[in-house]
Amino acid sequence: MTNYIKEFLLHLKLERNLSKNTLSAYENDIIQFYNYLVSTFETDNYNIKDINSTIVKSYLRNLTMNNMQKTSIGRKMAAIRTYFRFLYKQQYIKNNPALNLIIPKKEKRLPSFIDEKSIDNIMQLPNRESVIGLRDVAILELFYSTGIRESELLELKLPDFHKSKDTIKVFGKGSKERIIPVGRQAIEALNKYLERRVELFSDKTTEEDKHMIFLTNNGKKFYRTGIYNIVNIYLKKAYGGKKCSPHVLRHTFATHMLDRGADIESVKQMLGHTSLSTTQIYTHVSIEHLKKIYNQAHPKANIEIK
Repeated sequence: MTNYIKEFLLHLKLERNLSKNTLSAYENDIIQFYNYLVSTFETDNYNIKDINSTIVKSYLRNLTMNNMQKTSIGRKMAAIRTYFRFLYKQQYIKNNPALNLIIPKKEKRLPSFIDEKSIDNIMQLPNRESVIGLRDVAILELFYSTGIRESELLELKLPDFHKSKDTIKVFGKGSKERIIPVGRQAIEALNKYLERRVELFSDKTTEEDKHMIFLTNNGKKFYRTGIYNIVNIYLKKAYGGKKCSPHVLRHTFATHMLDRGADIESVKQMLGHTSLSTTQIYTHVSIEHLKKIYNQAHPKANIEIK
């Protein structure tokens, strides 16, 4: 049965041009479903045609009973629907057991963001006397200045930073390219780091590593956990919120842009969203922020803040 999964993942990679992270998510979700089927059929050599809607629905109930978040369940079920749609089109199955599968609605959550004063405090934390500190402040400033994704920052190469134009080129989801303006403070932080970046080189640094903008303490290309840990440490020190990931800086970028009058279409383009509805959640954040200010300032406000 694993051959079907391999063929499906290859289809996603070649035909849909999905990012590594999205492909990895699909693989993890389908493998988890595969393991459930092995347990259900008590064999790893079950017939793919024996999977019916009852089994798929029982898997959904199993996820729900394990108190998994609706967002995670929705993603897993969407992956399963895509998987069976592929199997049906390839004529490996005559009936699609996930055709009428109802995916639970996502819980609407307002994204976490950081206030401007805390952002200023965060940027003062790295030690600017060391190359590591200069690298860290460049990472923080770039996240906040551009709103790029963690995966996009990881893949930044030296030619992607256009000093003369104050822009960076990133490759987002589906390898879509976009050009994003970079603010003055982030430009200064990047320039100071790049002037001393060679100090991070070691005998472990490869020619491929030397093309990457951000390098580890050993002069290697970063993995996601490395960037996450750097951001997490500084955010916890200065901000102390429950969520201290790079994505919080992305949320903060979008929220501050809209708070200061940016139009939503421009913010959508900078974030690399394909749908305007994805960006519109930040307008709700800004409205809630205005409500708080209104409640604090007006003697007879008393409006509800959700």
